[in-house]
Amino acid sequence: TLYTHFVEALERGDDFAAKLKDTMTQAMGVLLASLIDILNPQRVIVGGNWGNIMQDMIPKIQGIARARSLTAQRHDVWVENRTFDASYTTRGCGELMFQKWLRSFEL
Repeated sequence: TLYTHFVEALERGDDFAAKLKDTMTQAMGVLLASLIDILNPQRVIVGGNWGNIMQDMIPKIQGIARARSLTAQRHDVWVENRTFDASYTTRGCGELMFQKWLRSFEL
């Protein structure tokens, strides 16, 4: 897969792969800064199975987002990486239906 080739290139010390990783980190930090200012979350969860690569990127992404986001400068916004499985989708759909049912009782 493309991911496997990317990881192998990083492990070999490939300069292009390292620059691509830095560019992705910078872009994600800038994007999250904008989203944090618009949505004002307490936590941002970045999904996907990026393994050790993402664990290395998260602190840098969070630093970039904090530096560029007025909201993140005023209060801590955590940026985390999580791998989601089918249970999250099922749980989310179940909660959505439950909320819809509860709203049906509102006056």
